[in-house]
Amino acid sequence: MQEKGLRMQSKYIWAFACFVFMVATVVLFNLNQGLESRLASTQSELGRTTVDLQLANRNVERLEGELQVAEVNLLITQEELGDTRDTLNFTRSELARANTALNRTQGELEATQEELESTVAEFEQLGVEISELSESINSSIQWFKGNAAFPVSMDHISSKVRSGCENDGVLNLGCAIFIMEREMPFRYKDETPDRLYSLAEMKKNGGGDCEDYSLLLKALINTFRETGRDVGMEAWKYGDGRYVNGEAKPLGNIQNLTPYVICFVTGFQGSQFQGHCVVAVGNEVGGVDGLSTLDGADTFEPQTGQYLGKIGDNYNLCWGDEFCGTGVEDIILIIAENDLYQFSEGEWRGYESYGKTVEEMQAEIWEFTR
Repeated sequence: MQEKGLRMQSKYIWAFACFVFMVATVVLFNLNQGLESRLASTQSELGRTTVDLQLANRNVERLEGELQVAEVNLLITQEELGDTRDTLNFTRSELARANTALNRTQGELEATQEELESTVAEFEQLGVEISELSESINSSIQWFKGNAAFPVSMDHISSKVRSGCENDGVLNLGCAIFIMEREMPFRYKDETPDRLYSLAEMKKNGGGDCEDYSLLLKALINTFRETGRDVGMEAWKYGDGRYVNGEAKPLGNIQNLTPYVICFVTGFQGSQFQGHCVVAVGNEVGGVDGLSTLDGADTFEPQTGQYLGKIGDNYNLCWGDEFCGTGVEDIILIIAENDLYQFSEGEWRGYESYGKTVEEMQAEIWEFTR
């Protein structure tokens, strides 16, 4: 019984074991199927992951390349930034110096502006003074023109001279002076201080010094020239008295001769020179540059009509020599029809040339102040 029971128990155990085995086999099969399914899924997932990983690796490699480039660019940028910082610091330093210089320049500019305004004001005042000088020069030129010939109020004197001193178409200058002295009347008068008188003033004063006599006789000759008549002129020489005892000295046709007053050095008294004025007749000079044409002009004494000689022979016409004008017989002053010429510092200057200089100065002042 016991053995039978054991065999029965063994059968049950075997059967149970088989059942367990079968169950285990089914479980293992199912598990294996699940694992294989999971493995396949995992492998598929792994494949996709591998592809993604490869893409990621390529992206990483690309990013690493870009990073390297970026690092290089960063280094370059850092170097450039350093250079820029140095340049900025230098520029700031230069700017600071420039600001300092600008402030200094601004101060100098303000001072210059004030000086310029002051200079402009001085130039404007100078312009006024030059305009006044120009008017004075023009007035002086007009004075010489106005006194170049007798005014209407002195026509009776020229008529007396013509009727009493013109013989056979020749004007005797010694006679003319005698008639003028008698008719005006006119006598020699020493003047202190010396000055030029107009013809009307000479007549009113009743006399004058050597330049007044010279201007008077010059005006008489021009009055005869204005008639347009061909009249000869003569002075006198080698006599021991006035023209009545002297030998006639023909001077030429009055229409071909222009009269001038010339003043020259006669000597010195201390540091002051003494001088005398006479009348010369010659070519028309036409300005400062033409004064040299007076070489060879005849001269005569305006108080007597006595012939004195020629410019160049008896009187020295200074020209280009700064030491000229300091010796006896050196001509230092010439009065023409409409101008007065004076020799100074080696050159002749006249009112007309001064007028041109004034015009140039006015133009410069206008250009500066406009």
